[in-house]
Amino acid sequence: MGEIYQYTLEGDMPSDPREQARVLTDLRTLQEWVITPLLKSVRGVNEINSFGG
Repeated sequence: MGEIYQYTLEGDMPSDPREQARVLTDLRTLQEWVITPLLKSVRGVNEINSFGG
């Protein structure tokens, strides 16, 4: 039996809708291309499931 950890990525949300889309896209990109590979490299981590965004 393992443990489950949850975390959020957050940033300041601008008022301009186009800038909001950019911020959200940047956060998702950070999750998929930076954080997920780093977490997968940790010994004992079997799976990373992203949701949202």
